[in-house]
Amino acid sequence: MKVIKSLSIVLLALTALSCSDKAEKSIKTDWEKMSLKGKVKSIKRTVYEFSDNDGQREKHLSASVNMLFNDKGIGIYVNGYLSERDSCIVKYSSYIAKYNEQEAKREVLSYSADSLLTQRGVTQFDDRGNMLEQARYDGNGSLKSRFTWAYNNNGDIVEEAWYNASDSLTRKKTYLYNDKGQLLEDRRWEEGDSLAWRNTYLYDEQGNQEQQITFYPDSSIYNKVIYKYDDKGHKLEEVKYNYMDVLRM
Repeated sequence: MKVIKSLSIVLLALTALSCSDKAEKSIKTDWEKMSLKGKVKSIKRTVYEFSDNDGQREKHLSASVNMLFNDKGIGIYVNGYLSERDSCIVKYSSYIAKYNEQEAKREVLSYSADSLLTQRGVTQFDDRGNMLEQARYDGNGSLKSRFTWAYNNNGDIVEEAWYNASDSLTRKKTYLYNDKGQLLEDRRWEEGDSLAWRNTYLYDEQGNQEQQITFYPDSSIYNKVIYKYDDKGHKLEEVKYNYMDVLRM
């Protein structure tokens, strides 16, 4: 449902890990994840649905959320509700998140419409506000998944890892930068130590990324992308080639 999806981004910002293969130099703040501009201190968002009942337009509360942020853009307190409509009966699932400043840890609790705990998420941060570890548990306290991040002195991600419900490493990505902080290479590993692919990056004198090449584990080329820019750094062209160096359509 569209209205539910629009509000659920708040909860996803607190608990979800992006599994995109696109290289990101750092984990986004909750401000950035929610596309908020400036140092927002709090938000309150309410979503309504409208239905037709015998020709009468009725307004129903669909979802509601209140959220507070600290000066690093971390959501330190959240209280929200999402509606679950079954015929004429409406129930509300809920979630609450609290941030412990001393332990730099945030806990998110999700409840069903029957007030039963369905999921618990715990995220640990460093003193810069970067996420170090995120663990998810079901309502019984059993681990569902775990994610970890490591950073260099500039705050750039150098490693991120995914763990399954057995707490076994299932996937890992490593990142290499030059002295300018530009990403030179990233590698993805499956099952811990099996290389799946690697990307290399080249930049022009203005710092624009002009080339990305994706390699198979045996170092043969899978894909190549060439970028061209104008003198103001605006991207003009993006051309993709396959493993045979043939233009991809």
